[in-house]
Amino acid sequence: MKTSNLSGLLLLFCMSLSSSCVKKEGSESQDSVTEASKNCPSGFVEVEGNGILGTNDFCVMKFEAKDNSGTPVSKASGIPWGGINATDAQAACESMSEPGFDGSFTLISNPEWMTIARDIEDTASNWSGGVVGSGHIPRGHSDASPADPIEVIDPLDPYSGTGNNSSELAGSGWEQKRTHTLSNGSVIWDIAGNSYEWIDWDPSDTGFSLGPQDEGASWKELSVNPSGSLLIDDYKPVNDSYGTANSFGQWLGGSGGATLRGGTSDKNAEAGVYTLLLVVSSSTTSNHFGFRCVYRP
Repeated sequence: MKTSNLSGLLLLFCMSLSSSCVKKEGSESQDSVTEASKNCPSGFVEVEGNGILGTNDFCVMKFEAKDNSGTPVSKASGIPWGGINATDAQAACESMSEPGFDGSFTLISNPEWMTIARDIEDTASNWSGGVVGSGHIPRGHSDASPADPIEVIDPLDPYSGTGNNSSELAGSGWEQKRTHTLSNGSVIWDIAGNSYEWIDWDPSDTGFSLGPQDEGASWKELSVNPSGSLLIDDYKPVNDSYGTANSFGQWLGGSGGATLRGGTSDKNAEAGVYTLLLVVSSSTTSNHFGFRCVYRP
């Protein structure tokens, strides 16, 4: 049999099995928008658990929560749901349901946030230099241009609404990219920048749980060790040398105890996937304070 005929038969066989056998140019970007998982609810993506952090596999909202008549929804369009306090954010997540998903919907916990952050840190495609540890990772919309949180107008453009693009230098615009890719291929929007996100500190406690309330209230590099009950695995990257110079964020202690993470649209270098804020109370509201839900199977 001629080689050309054999190749044609193999191609027909491949196409009969799955349209994904042949990956078209640019399909990765499209997948980042339309990806779906049989294991996750609509608008959620899969996250692999981390044994060190004590997390099992879970699903997380691909986008920051939007307000759909009082019910959170994960979608590109719409400004993130702000002006909501921590306990109401948790209650909103717990009100979610979807046929076929009998696990629990709830506010993302700090161990789950850290699971995502450390996965991002260890995934080469998130780094401006293309290698883990080389350059910056994205810190999202955080340069105050525009000053407030924004929606995702074009889900195919990871810089949507920022006025920046991938051709800019890292540290001078490149880092405003709003997406990160996990090691399993899941793409997540605005886990850094755009809106601070409320965090339930301890997922094993009933109701919303506060974080440490015994840390000094000043912005610090991630390399600065805690002085109170905050633990290294609560906020630090795996590589302790990564920080503001890599767009990883900073941390701010305080007596409020309610946890916000990720930074917001006007925090500049203080924003990042590891950014931690402990200075506010759980009743505080701001249009810069949003949230994200998880689903635990």
